[in-house]
Amino acid sequence: LLEGYVVLKRPADPPHENTVVAVTESLTMLRLPGWTVRSQVGINTADSRPEPDAYVARGDRKTYAARRASPE
Repeated sequence: LLEGYVVLKRPADPPHENTVVAVTESLTMLRLPGWTVRSQVGINTADSRPEPDAYVARGDRKTYAARRASPE
């Protein structure tokens, strides 16, 4: 859901999937204290719920056990 619209996505191909894995592994290797790497899970914005391939969010895995990351 982006800005109130359902957006259809094409299935990822092997090159895209490999890139997502490489980015996620690289970000994880940074071991940023107080931050967690998230991959292919939704975030909440004011009017959307995009699912980025990878991102870094404040907190740890437990922080998002009951809620999605957001830009707050």
